[in-house]
Amino acid sequence: QSGTAEHPIVFQAENRHGAVLTGESNHFRPFSPGYGKHIVLRGFWFRNCPLHPSGMYGAQVVMPNTGWRVEDCRFTRCGVGIGYSTGSIDTSNITVLRCVFEDMAVTASWAWAGPGQRMEGHRIQDTILRRCNTLNLDPGFGAMGMKYGYTRNLVADGVISYDNNGIGFWLDWNNENFLVQNCTFFGNHAGMAYANFTDNQLRNQKWAGVGFASEGNPSGRFLGNTCYSNLWSGVSLWESGYDGGILVEGNLFVDNSIHVEFRAMDRRSDEDPMVGLSDVTLRDNRFLDWRDVCWYTGGLVDTI
Repeated sequence: QSGTAEHPIVFQAENRHGAVLTGESNHFRPFSPGYGKHIVLRGFWFRNCPLHPSGMYGAQVVMPNTGWRVEDCRFTRCGVGIGYSTGSIDTSNITVLRCVFEDMAVTASWAWAGPGQRMEGHRIQDTILRRCNTLNLDPGFGAMGMKYGYTRNLVADGVISYDNNGIGFWLDWNNENFLVQNCTFFGNHAGMAYANFTDNQLRNQKWAGVGFASEGNPSGRFLGNTCYSNLWSGVSLWESGYDGGILVEGNLFVDNSIHVEFRAMDRRSDEDPMVGLSDVTLRDNRFLDWRDVCWYTGGLVDTI
């Protein structure tokens, strides 16, 4: 069964965070692609929902369909809070509002479409991400505060992301026309972590102690945010801005090792022939008390 945009199906706790769901089987997800559209989850506390034995892809507590809203929910000590993947389910026009993700084993949410696909119209607003990746897994893959790939017109507004083991908020690959505004990213860090999900090799992942990262994205805006006391950079701009540009305007950067990191690796392929760092505008930002350098051109640079 599905709702409509005007008349969604609502599951609501009587009191905010008063209905507690625990254990591996307490997940909300559509029964099949044709069902479960336009659902509202409001006021639930998902607590102690462990990582599934199949690993990260079986760890999502909530897997939404088109038009879902997750409002005033709290996720504590779960594997992955919300998982999105286009596949056979259209995960467009989804809102996460006034939620808290804390002490997550892997990440608050993981969203990925694929070549030729886009998840449209996601909005994350007034939401807190804190102490994610308690398993100390590879922050270069899927363990961090929050990660999205292959979106169009995503909006993050009023997000507070701090003390995560990995990047606080990562838009990783082909996110088109994103808007990140009025957010705060602080105290995100990374160090010795396992190289991936299948072996026990430790590597120094200090580079992932980033507040906000844009990687391989054609266009977007980063406006009126505050980035402070992140281990590596306040903002990392990796191979972004190649089709529409990236605007970084009106932000405050304080006490990061590097306030803004640029990287221009040659990442072009038949699938993404244009990808690269270009057309980045920094305007009316304040840079204070950097620990290493204010701006930095990262390693593995091809050309700028």
